[in-house]
Amino acid sequence: MGAIHGRLLTAWSVAGVAGPLIVNAIADHQGAAGESGADLYSVSLRIMVGVLAVGFAANLLIRPMHVRFHEPAGHEARFARPEPAPAAQLSTTERS
Repeated sequence: MGAIHGRLLTAWSVAGVAGPLIVNAIADHQGAAGESGADLYSVSLRIMVGVLAVGFAANLLIRPMHVRFHEPAGHEARFARPEPAPAAQLSTTERS
């Protein structure tokens, strides 16, 4: 689970930095070609839709983990903390 979360956060970070740079570069190129207004972003929109479709397809191709990688039943007992004894049950030597 940690590896999946790490990859997801890395992808979001890369998209947050690279996305605006790519959109602005394409818009600048379209502006130099004589486009204006909303037409500046039509190519960027199509590229982003394509990237979204590739990401969706990649999510569909993910298979569940093999059973050998699952945690065994009762694994929670390894991580359970022992309950502390109430102070009234402690002897006088244990209290100090």
